[in-house]
Amino acid sequence: MKYCRPSSTRSSQFALTIATLFCTVSLTVSSVNCSQVLHAAAQLITGIRRYEHITPALYDTLHWLPISQRITFNTALTMFNCSRGRCPKYFGDVYTPVHTAAARSSRLRPANCGNIVVLRARSARFGCRSFRVCGPTIWNKFPQHLRSADTRERFKCRLKGWLFECAYGRGRL
Repeated sequence: MKYCRPSSTRSSQFALTIATLFCTVSLTVSSVNCSQVLHAAAQLITGIRRYEHITPALYDTLHWLPISQRITFNTALTMFNCSRGRCPKYFGDVYTPVHTAAARSSRLRPANCGNIVVLRARSARFGCRSFRVCGPTIWNKFPQHLRSADTRERFKCRLKGWLFECAYGRGRL
């Protein structure tokens, strides 16, 4: 990549980075930490030295979210699709508003603010990581202005801004 144009070098490095990240994230047991892959890719793309701070480059230059926020982002997008009825059939029971649940009273506060019923985890080890549990849990933590977006693009824009604020600013997830 030494003799390539900067624009083609950057795009090829980005493609390599994303491919590596998806491969690393998709493996359940990995010897490489996902954050290390992300930071190494950021160093390649931006030319930052090994012992310099990488967070300003991730935030200012590349506009990349940390790994945990990326996972939250993708889970939230799937939950948004479920809320609009555009999810696969096997996710049909994931999105159940609290006000429609038979055992819930409409007098409860969460029933009026758009929360979703969080299903009980069946397994102590991996149950809380399943989409049926973590999806509604993440969705219920979002502020109302985020959940009430009318289009997917507007939701993505608001969500990414809110996650950036949580990761690099004052907000908390």
